[in-house]
Amino acid sequence: MKLVFQDFTGEISSMKNYMITTIYNAPATCDIYFAHRVNRDQYKDSPHHIA
Repeated sequence: MKLVFQDFTGEISSMKNYMITTIYNAPATCDIYFAHRVNRDQYKDSPHHIA
C-alpha cells in the first residue's frame, strides 16, 4: 500500500470508499511493484551495472 499512499495528496472524504478502491486496485499495484523489483534485481546482477 506504500505506492497508493505515496502519491496521494488530496483529502479522503469517504474512508470506506477509499479502502474499497485501494483493495480493488491492489493486484495491479502489486504487479507493478514486483515487476520493478525483478527488473532491478536482474539489472543489479548484469555486467552493465556500475556498483
